[in-house]
Amino acid sequence: MDTWILDAARQAGAIIIENSLVTGFQVKVDGVSVNAKTHRGNETFKAKMLVGADGTNSIVANILHGQPPPRTNRTIGVRAYFENVAGPADRADMHFTSQSFPGYCWLFPTGTGQANVGVGVLLETLPKSNRPKDLFNELINSDQGLKERLRNAKVIGKLEAWPINTYDPNIPIVADRVILAGEAAGLVNPVNGEGIQYALLSGRWAAQTAQVSLKTGDFSQKALQTYS
Repeated sequence: MDTWILDAARQAGAIIIENSLVTGFQVKVDGVSVNAKTHRGNETFKAKMLVGADGTNSIVANILHGQPPPRTNRTIGVRAYFENVAGPADRADMHFTSQSFPGYCWLFPTGTGQANVGVGVLLETLPKSNRPKDLFNELINSDQGLKERLRNAKVIGKLEAWPINTYDPNIPIVADRVILAGEAAGLVNPVNGEGIQYALLSGRWAAQTAQVSLKTGDFSQKALQTYS
């Protein structure tokens, strides 16, 4: 999907600059200056407005808010891909346990005999004595449903962990000349942590809002508020 979106952006006239990292931005009267490290070195790009769609560890959001998101708004996800998974390939499993609640464990088939297996928990309820990866291993070895489906399974690749921000209506997702989209805005399903649908929808709405502002010349927070 990432490749498809990238190709669609290119075809629409976007200039793609890869292997780059945004390090900061400054909102000015006539636009936004965006600082970045690129393959050419440190560069500054100027634009009418900035859409921060840089994920759960969003640099744009952290600068906009002056700090990282609070722990109360964060969950942690750990997952691995398995092969030789038993059971039906068309059934996704969700397991709620005392160790993970109010989070859950999942097994999502990704093909014949393969599955995405993981656990998501609230960061503030994760025992300090537990690393997320330790909790993952504990759950897949103690939950009878998961044990049955993974009895002959083997891990493909490596175990990965990542944070997920949840939406907080008290934290702004627009400012003068700036919009946050997707996980940068905390737009995920609060029940299961899924974010792709919300990323696509918020990306479309951000683009529509930007179109209006480009026509009117009004990039104020009040004008962009229609997005949120």
